[in-house]
Amino acid sequence: MNPKRLSVLLLAGGTAAAGAIAFSLRAQDRRFYLTEPVAGVAHAQTPATPAVDGAKLKANEIGRIPIVMYHSIDEPGTKYDAHGLNIHGETFRKHLTMMAKAGWYPMNARDIYIPEKLQAVPAGMTPVGLTFDDARGSQFRYKKDGTIDPNCIVGILESFHKKYGEKWPRAGTFFALPKSSYNPTPFWQAGLEKKKCQWLVDNGYELSNHSFAHKFMTPMNAAQVREAVWGCVRDIRKLAPSATMDTFCVPYGAYPKDKSTWDVILKDPQGQYKNLVAFKAWGDESYAPGDKRFDPRIVDRIGVDNGYFEAVYARLTKSGKLYVSDGDPATMTVPRSWQDYVSAHRPGDLPVTFYGEAKPKTTAKAKPKAAGKKKAAAPVAKKPKQP
Repeated sequence: MNPKRLSVLLLAGGTAAAGAIAFSLRAQDRRFYLTEPVAGVAHAQTPATPAVDGAKLKANEIGRIPIVMYHSIDEPGTKYDAHGLNIHGETFRKHLTMMAKAGWYPMNARDIYIPEKLQAVPAGMTPVGLTFDDARGSQFRYKKDGTIDPNCIVGILESFHKKYGEKWPRAGTFFALPKSSYNPTPFWQAGLEKKKCQWLVDNGYELSNHSFAHKFMTPMNAAQVREAVWGCVRDIRKLAPSATMDTFCVPYGAYPKDKSTWDVILKDPQGQYKNLVAFKAWGDESYAPGDKRFDPRIVDRIGVDNGYFEAVYARLTKSGKLYVSDGDPATMTVPRSWQDYVSAHRPGDLPVTFYGEAKPKTTAKAKPKAAGKKKAAAPVAKKPKQP
């Protein structure tokens, strides 16, 4: 599973016509994931709140959002590798501690794309999506006495919730694979899979979709894509009927070559499933839902290859580009220097409050004309660097 190879696969694409069950997802239609009713979310009127001092908070509600991708920790018999697929438990604890100290607020992946949930992030904090692929054994393990192993991923997350309280809520998205000839029992303890899946759902975690068989989707047509997505929803809900199953993690990050089928990943023409977003494997920090560059079909995640998360973390915490909540559920606060990136279709159609000065337009000045010399070509204005 080579991430460099997969990034090439991810970029591979075509413009073939849509198949019989594919449909067009125009840019203006991408708002469906934000405006249609979402399971488990009450759409009530938001009470008035005091005015927000955006400058003091350094609020930026279209800033970048880190979504971090994990697989295994301390997996017995599995080599610790350079691609972050199996890391030391102490490394995982270190990452979570870094996030907590920086004021990152853990969220289920789906909640980042639901306006009421994202707007509930406490003032001054940065949402971070914690994601775990494949429903591996080290993610959720019961001991012989029936208690959760404190050294599995769920056990460690629970310990951080206990330590930090409201600043570290129970959160984490487990992209599951149903048992089949292709995959083992979810979380690898046969007979306990139903108990585990329902426990996650009952305790605030997200159980979601990593496809039916974890096959490369690159050559798939629309019908095959639909079966890969729907098969997982169908079988995981047999274990946990109330699982939301409305985010999707593309196996290997290898998207279908026929880009028209990407829309089928998000929404089933037959009405059996609908995904808020689809996630890549590996990448960098993602665009916020309110940024016009955001595409729900292809959302980045940060891998944990040896030293990579630490490097991204160091860059992000100094960049001034992170999403920072204003703490006000009724408005979206954005630095004026970012105003060109605000989407016309904002999460929940919230009003935007700008603060600070606009980013100056950068243009090159023409040099004085030299006497007796040929007139020089007009200088080209430099494009401002994107935030």
